[in-house]
Amino acid sequence: MGMELTERDTHLQIYIQLDFTEYEYYYIDKNIDGKLVVRNTVSWDEYCACTDIDIFSH
Repeated sequence: MGMELTERDTHLQIYIQLDFTEYEYYYIDKNIDGKLVVRNTVSWDEYCACTDIDIFSH
């Protein structure tokens, strides 16, 4: 349904609205080399149940 990119003090945050009740957050950091990397933790809300998951181990 839509995306939003927000700059925070230490990272970028991508908000993705999947439908009227579900969304996901992805967090982008700079690594030691200055390259952008996606954090391994993703937050989402599915039917009012907020959850975090490690996307690199699941």
